[in-house]
Amino acid sequence: MTWTITERPWNDPDGTALRAAQRAELDTRYGSDDHEPGTPPSAADIDVFLVAVRDGRAIGCGALRRLDATTASSIRRCGEHPRDSHRHKPDAIATEFDHVVDV
Repeated sequence: MTWTITERPWNDPDGTALRAAQRAELDTRYGSDDHEPGTPPSAADIDVFLVAVRDGRAIGCGALRRLDATTASSIRRCGEHPRDSHRHKPDAIATEFDHVVDV
């Protein structure tokens, strides 16, 4: 079972589903939906969005968001689908950012 990581638009259906699953998991964990500080990321402020796919199914994602005109991006929304916990590492997605963007 191999997996690949590809750059996709923020509104990619697989990425949207993964982010929704992540939010639902965090909402359950923290008991509310106000667990994220600041403005939520959006297509307007995401520099790079990556999706990890294994056997044709999206299993994880990560995004880089520029903090301001002169500050490097911060990693946002890096995680894996709950069904795939312990099968792939979100740090592989973070490593892939080095290949697609100079931060």
